[in-house]
Amino acid sequence: MAETTNTTTSNSGSTGTSASKSTAARKRTATTRRRTTTRTTAARKASNKATAARGARTSAQRETAEAAQANARAAKATARQGQATAERFTLIGVGATLEARDRVVEFVTDWYETFAAPLTSREAAEKSLRKFERRGTTERNRIERRAKKARTRVERELRSRRREAVAAGEKVAGRVAELV
Repeated sequence: MAETTNTTTSNSGSTGTSASKSTAARKRTATTRRRTTTRTTAARKASNKATAARGARTSAQRETAEAAQANARAAKATARQGQATAERFTLIGVGATLEARDRVVEFVTDWYETFAAPLTSREAAEKSLRKFERRGTTERNRIERRAKKARTRVERELRSRRREAVAAGEKVAGRVAELV
């Protein structure tokens, strides 16, 4: 910053009156003041520009710091969201695995109680085999009955259509005989 200095110089010359000395001194002082004021205004403008530049740098640094903090917060939020998603998928996999395990254990337990547990002795094994044989025989008989019913129904319909065809043929033959 430039400092303002007011300097007054006295003219120590031999010529001139005291009034002229004071007038000349005033002119020099006014000129000096104007120059000093001009320099002071220019210095102030330069100082203001420097202050403005300093303020702009400070503001830019603050905005950069705020932007960096905002980026850091956004990165942390994204990381938390990714972590929650990964945790969710992991828990889904674990839950599905446990559900499958429970179903397999239940199936094996039921199968063991139904088939393996009674097979502790030869009589129990033979009893289970007879039971399975009876059930197989029952199902075979049921299938045979259904097949026999279906065959009978088809044969009945075939005989009926054959009779109708023969009757229609005889009717057409009778008409042809009449026409001839």
